[in-house]
Amino acid sequence: MQVLDVIALEKRVDGELPVDARCHAVGRVELERRKVEGSKVTGIGVGSAFHPAGAAGFDGIEIHGANGYLLDQFAKDGTNKRTDGYGGSVANRCRFTLEVVDAVVAAVSVPVTLKMRLGWDADNLNYRLVARIIEENGGALIAVHGRTKAQGYSGAADWDAIAEVKQAVSIPVLGNGDVRCVADIARLKAHTGC
Repeated sequence: MQVLDVIALEKRVDGELPVDARCHAVGRVELERRKVEGSKVTGIGVGSAFHPAGAAGFDGIEIHGANGYLLDQFAKDGTNKRTDGYGGSVANRCRFTLEVVDAVVAAVSVPVTLKMRLGWDADNLNYRLVARIIEENGGALIAVHGRTKAQGYSGAADWDAIAEVKQAVSIPVLGNGDVRCVADIARLKAHTGC
């Protein structure tokens, strides 16, 4: 099985406004950042950037929405300084995620999944909203790491939050975090329902 792994450049927004996607090579698509005028964010390029995935025979596309990548940067109040419809409230900051998922699902005939964390930090938890966005816009599966970006891999993974995602959506959910042996898989499944 071949899955197109969609990542974003791990760079801070720092006053520059992210816009669209471009395909660098079959097998990898990166969402990039650029300085722009006005409020246009996703543009035409997002969906069309994923067309090569179908032609290349990929079985699915995974969008990374965690670890400080672009979707994650949009969702965090501290990095998203926009004053238009993509900034301010949590719903507005997650609008970019909604548009990316929607455009990718519309552009390809293979399943689209998204890997996410619980949010940027304890003050910016958006996992419930992002999970609904993924499901409502045609996502086929959600992989949830039970920590925030700020936590990295420290502290305990929040399996209760993973369970909340599992209960909130009808699409499959993969739980991730603090799984170190086979016995942990059974514990995670029993705790979260994943």
